[in-house]
Amino acid sequence: MSVLMLTKEHTNVMVWAATHFTEGYVFEYRNALGHWEITTRERNRDELGQTLVDANAGAYLVCNTASPSAYYEYAYSQPVRTDWEVLDVLKAVACYEYQACETPDWEGSDAQRICQRLTKALILRLPGFDDSPWGITAASIPVAAR
Repeated sequence: MSVLMLTKEHTNVMVWAATHFTEGYVFEYRNALGHWEITTRERNRDELGQTLVDANAGAYLVCNTASPSAYYEYAYSQPVRTDWEVLDVLKAVACYEYQACETPDWEGSDAQRICQRLTKALILRLPGFDDSPWGITAASIPVAAR
């Protein structure tokens, strides 16, 4: 597998989305040690982004012989664009996971937990999600059929 070192802008969008698309603009996840990590628009964005960058760089090193020249110390800055839709960010998370999952410690890592929590928050924001039935019975009607 070929692993790319993703751009800072890619990470900025994921970190931006973590507070933009979450309840009360607070993003929280349970880290690998079982502690709650909380990110808001005002705090912890640098740490959240650095966790993502580190995992991406680790996977890059597993799959490439040269060190990642694109590795960087992360400091959050607002993305160039902030009109990303839920679907755009879901695809960005999928791309990130593909680029970061090649390390032996990916499963259960903080980066994987961040991606899982962000994906769950984004799915809740998909158009039509609230209109879909919670439990499906023989009498349930799909949103598209209404």
